[in-house]
Amino acid sequence: PYEFLGFLQVTIKAERINADLVDRIEVLLQYVAKSGWKQASTIVVQPGSAPQTWKIRRADRDDTPDLYSYSTNCYLKDGTLIATPAVTSSATAILVSDPFIGALNILVQPAFDGTAFQMAIVEINYADPSVNYSFQTIVQLQSASPAAKVHIPLIHRETNQFQYRISLVTTANQKVQGSYLTVEDPLVLVTGKP
Repeated sequence: PYEFLGFLQVTIKAERINADLVDRIEVLLQYVAKSGWKQASTIVVQPGSAPQTWKIRRADRDDTPDLYSYSTNCYLKDGTLIATPAVTSSATAILVSDPFIGALNILVQPAFDGTAFQMAIVEINYADPSVNYSFQTIVQLQSASPAAKVHIPLIHRETNQFQYRISLVTTANQKVQGSYLTVEDPLVLVTGKP
């Protein structure tokens, strides 16, 4: 059969996938013969998945040698979908990674008076509207707490602005809340003024 039939085999391997954020990545594969015959498959890759193989038997050995197309749909745990456009390839392996290419590392440093305030609550919000990606977290600190670190994976390194808002709880259990601030500086200093 090898004299008449063509065979295409592609290995799909999980590479760098953030298990805290990514639920799964779907790899959509398609082969189109000169005759118009199509073969398509979807392979689901999760963080730590074992390699998987996509195999096709072509009717004509000389037909479009080993060219296929693939695209990916990355589903985050919050339901967000980040899709990549299809590319044409002849590679025998596809390394599947999440779309995050950088990170924003924020340091939240307490610098408030522990005799006046018992706690600080820092709300941090990040958004990259070009890919419908957002990240939110809340950090709670006491005056003697060590600095807290917040790691936000980025899809576009140049989209590095984030918002934060500080709320302070006084020793008399009253809440003093500030406004959201938009910044690029990764150091958030939590003083007695929200």
